[in-house]
Amino acid sequence: MEMLAIRTRMVDPRPLYAYRVYVPFHQISPERQALIHYRTNFGHFRSGDHFARLADVIAPMAHLQRPPGFDRYVEGRDLHRVADRLEAIIIGHVFPEMTATTPPLLYEAAIDVESRHVVIRVMDLTGTFATIRDQLDTITANDLGVETIKGIEP
Repeated sequence: MEMLAIRTRMVDPRPLYAYRVYVPFHQISPERQALIHYRTNFGHFRSGDHFARLADVIAPMAHLQRPPGFDRYVEGRDLHRVADRLEAIIIGHVFPEMTATTPPLLYEAAIDVESRHVVIRVMDLTGTFATIRDQLDTITANDLGVETIKGIEP
């Protein structure tokens, strides 16, 4: 499965970055796409391109089918914890200066580097929440098969 790993340099004298991982909609099934309500290109690329957040990709279909509300939120807390850790593992492999165990909103890196978009390939993570959750303490980027395909100018 292909993903887009993004490092965005913030306008600040300090080396502050936003790190994110997105999955292009064409990498997930139409059934899953139909259940993902938050559709955007997250400010990247053409306006017709849509990307999914990692939590929506690893989520069980039953979670995506639940109606919005408090119960879905409570059920989703563990899902988002796992997705955040998984995202940090992937980001740390692609952008080694990001060493946090979960990606913060803004990360102050020890070095100053440019914004960058990287297309990567990983194993198919669709619906893998339960499996990943059980392996979260030991899983590595190599276990996920993370490899860089190409860099894209932001």
